[in-house]
Amino acid sequence: MKIIVDSKESAQNKATCQMLLNATIENLPEGDIIVENDDGKRWVFERKTWGDAYSSWQSKRMQEQISRLVASAPRTFLIVEGSPRDIFTANQNQVRSLQQFFNRVSSEVLPVVYTESLDETIRYIRSHSLR
Repeated sequence: MKIIVDSKESAQNKATCQMLLNATIENLPEGDIIVENDDGKRWVFERKTWGDAYSSWQSKRMQEQISRLVASAPRTFLIVEGSPRDIFTANQNQVRSLQQFFNRVSSEVLPVVYTESLDETIRYIRSHSLR
């Protein structure tokens, strides 16, 4: 089992993933974390905070990024960390629209997983890598 974290992640996130997931750091063309098993199967995870997801969704970058992510691997996941309350620049209608977008993506394109923090994301990745 190999876990790879994108070199463009923050220094703190890389260090945490190295310590808790025994991850290696590499420049990844798509996704933030890759889990690769001994049979060569790969799972690609894209991490977004709610604030980052909202900004990417508003500018239409999120849709393009999801398209590239899905094209890069057969098993892809979008992980959204934190809480919708973390979006300070959006009103309730905009937050609901983003949630509806995530629901559609989850039912039609790739699973959307919600975690409260990087620590919970790491627990999810770890449990996923053991399956």
